[in-house]
Amino acid sequence: MPQERSITHKKYNTMFFITTTRSQEKHRRVKYIRYLSTVLALCCGSDVKGETREKSSQEKTGDKGDKRKTPKGLGKNRGEAELPSGTENGTEGLSFDVSMQKVGENKMFTVKDLKGNVVVILLITTWCQNCPGTLWTLDSLAKQLKEENIENVKVIVLNIGPELPQQIREYFIRHEIFTLDVYNSITADDFARTGLPGVPACLVYNKKNSLVWTQLGPFPCNDPNFFYAIKKLAQEKNS
Repeated sequence: MPQERSITHKKYNTMFFITTTRSQEKHRRVKYIRYLSTVLALCCGSDVKGETREKSSQEKTGDKGDKRKTPKGLGKNRGEAELPSGTENGTEGLSFDVSMQKVGENKMFTVKDLKGNVVVILLITTWCQNCPGTLWTLDSLAKQLKEENIENVKVIVLNIGPELPQQIREYFIRHEIFTLDVYNSITADDFARTGLPGVPACLVYNKKNSLVWTQLGPFPCNDPNFFYAIKKLAQEKNS
C-alpha cells in the first residue's frame, strides 16, 4: 500500500506530504546502500566491486599489470641483481642513433661514442604527467652513483620538443632535480626514428654498447635492485 512521508520545506517552514509505494521506497533504499558501499570502498582503498587496489609497495615489487615493474631477473639480495638480456615491451629492433649534446659542451655524440661506459637514458617531455616521478627517482639514482664514486655510468635525460636549455633547467628546478645534467632537446623526428611508442622511456646500455634493457612507462629508478644491477654492469670488464 502507498505510504505517506512528511517533508518540511526549509525556506517557507511549511509541511507537506508525498505518497510513495513500497517498490519506490525499496528502490530508494537500494540506491542509498549502493552509495554507502561506494563511499566505504573508496575510503578503504578498494574499488566498487570490492577488489583491493594495488598498494604502492606492490607497484615497486613489480606485480603483474603494473607499468612500474622492476626489470625481470633482478635478484632479491642486494649485489646479486641482474638486468635481463635483450629488450622488453615490444622494442626489439630498437635503433637509438640520436645525436646528443650536453649543455655547455660543443661536441655532439651518440651512444656508440660512450662505449666502455654503462649508459642510462631517460626520454621525457615537459608536458608528460608521468615523467616527473620517474625523473625524480633517476636523479636519486644519479646522486647515489656519485656518492659511491661510480664514474663509468652515464645518466642522460633527453627532452623531446622545442624547449631551450634554460627552459629544461627551470623544469628540473621546479621538480627538484639537482644532480642530473641538462642536455639539449631532441626533435620529434629524432624520437620517431627510435621506434619507441611513447614516454617516459628508459634505456640501459652495457659497456659493450649493447642495449640490455628498456622500460616504457613510469619506473622507480631508485629501486635498490635496479641500482645494484647498474652497479654490477659498471663492474664488468669492457671486453
